[in-house]
Amino acid sequence: MLTTQYRKRIYTIPISIPRPKYIYDNVGEDIKENFVILPKISYNEIDIEGMRTVGRLAKKIMKHVFENIAIGMTTNSVDYIIYQKIIENNAYPSLFGYRKYVRSSFISPNNVANHGMPDFYLLSAADTVLIGDVDKQALELCEMAKKCTYNIISSCKEGQRFNIIGKIVRETLKNSRFSVIPEFAGHGIGKNLYESPQITFDGSYIPGHMEKGMIFTIEPIITEGKPKVYLWPNTCTFSTKDLRRTAKFERTIMITESGAEVLTD
Repeated sequence: MLTTQYRKRIYTIPISIPRPKYIYDNVGEDIKENFVILPKISYNEIDIEGMRTVGRLAKKIMKHVFENIAIGMTTNSVDYIIYQKIIENNAYPSLFGYRKYVRSSFISPNNVANHGMPDFYLLSAADTVLIGDVDKQALELCEMAKKCTYNIISSCKEGQRFNIIGKIVRETLKNSRFSVIPEFAGHGIGKNLYESPQITFDGSYIPGHMEKGMIFTIEPIITEGKPKVYLWPNTCTFSTKDLRRTAKFERTIMITESGAEVLTD
């Protein structure tokens, strides 16, 4: 039984739920090295069906969160809802134990661009998870993030060059007030939390072509301000330097002969 207590909330992983390898060494993969040294991961039909099952579960859990999130909740409380729902479905919260991380999710409101560690931040109607009444620009920001993600997905197929992704994001953002943050990338996912290929969204060069059976995330992070970020002292969370808001619509896709199958829709 794996147990962690965080401010009176006890995170207990039942012994019946299989653990990922990285929680035993308390290190996890080195993300920067992974994109270089990880071997190409191949998936058989059983693996692919497993990814479809996990994708459906991720969607189910997100739906549950959106139905239960409310103004005045802390991000810690939201994380605990996520943890409980994952355990209820006999699954493992993949972030828990990764590099000694003791939460089940990242929650990144407003100016928190990526890897927001759940804490005692109180959610309000101003938050870009769209709780309650939000301003017009917040709506536009979220719509643009969603548009970037799905414009990319619509172009993904066997044989497509990875380099097209950054061009699509630039074209989508053209003549808008928004920009993409270049520091963050999508990545392969499956048997490991992070795998190759690395998917950049700012137009940086990505070698190679998409191949049938590849599984990776599409997650451009869009900001209403300047695309500059800084790392918090917790060495995990990134915020925009100008404290302007960000948004992303992350999806996991699998490349097929005719296009891309969205596993988390």
